[in-house]
Amino acid sequence: MSRFVADLAKSGRLLPASVPGLAYGRLGLWSGDGSVTSLEQLRRTPELSTCEANPANAPYGAAARELLESGGALGRSPGQGGVREKRAGSAPVAESGKRRRAITAWSLVFQRGGTLLPDSGHSPIRQLEA
Repeated sequence: MSRFVADLAKSGRLLPASVPGLAYGRLGLWSGDGSVTSLEQLRRTPELSTCEANPANAPYGAAARELLESGGALGRSPGQGGVREKRAGSAPVAESGKRRRAITAWSLVFQRGGTLLPDSGHSPIRQLEA
């Protein structure tokens, strides 16, 4: 997609949903000790801290939030969930031990032993050419 089309979409002169995506992103789940490998396990262990990108400014964070809300996994106590400003920050934070798990871009965790999460519980994560 050209910069011109991207600028038109941002300005509201055309419908952003009408701009074709180049690819669609997927979410991945990663846990530092490898003990959480599915959404079901994630839902059964709400006491563990989970990190996801900030839904206010990151498409992966918004998708993670949708996925967690659709499955009822947001019953966490205050301070148990955590958000990062950028998607690239989620996995390293979990890896460092500051959080026990991360929901982030699949491309960031597939080589670390992450689990590909279903894409049916969230809106598509459209990747557009910059």
